[in-house]
Amino acid sequence: MLNLNSIVQKNVSNERPYLKSLIINNQFSLNEVGKLIFIKIDGHKTVEDIVYNLMEEVDNDDFKEVSEDVLEFLENLLENGFIVLL
Repeated sequence: MLNLNSIVQKNVSNERPYLKSLIINNQFSLNEVGKLIFIKIDGHKTVEDIVYNLMEEVDNDDFKEVSEDVLEFLENLLENGFIVLL
């Protein structure tokens, strides 16, 4: 189960050369915040690290709100096979 202590990594079998754009594949595209989260997934940062990084970038200090949004987004990526739990 995904939680704030989880470490996630991009699923290299799904990787596309244009991942840094807003589109992961033809059926899944990211908004600007999704892109900020996705590029932080490196297989080393915990979800909590990603939350704190994102809070700084979007200037939102509501940890509960940001962490819930990030967890929901990452769950969606996990369910669709774009990331894996380490």
